[in-house]
Amino acid sequence: MIIGIVVSSVDGTPLAACSVSQKGTLITTNTNALGEWALDLPVGTTLVITAPGGYKQAEIIAQENNRTVLQHEPGTSKPH
Repeated sequence: MIIGIVVSSVDGTPLAACSVSQKGTLITTNTNALGEWALDLPVGTTLVITAPGGYKQAEIIAQENNRTVLQHEPGTSKPH
């Protein structure tokens, strides 16, 4: 089991409704209101994390406990 949290680069707040997916598969979950997620996958799995609202997609190699900071795209509307 791997777990994590996704936060904004703008102010460090947790990001809800982000998609966390195993790269190349249909295995996916979404972050909760606190930006938290969990997947029953092994450490070392490649994950793709996307968020609504002008954030750049991130690709990480999963550890047991992950903290991902998504960068906001310049020129897009400021996140809420």
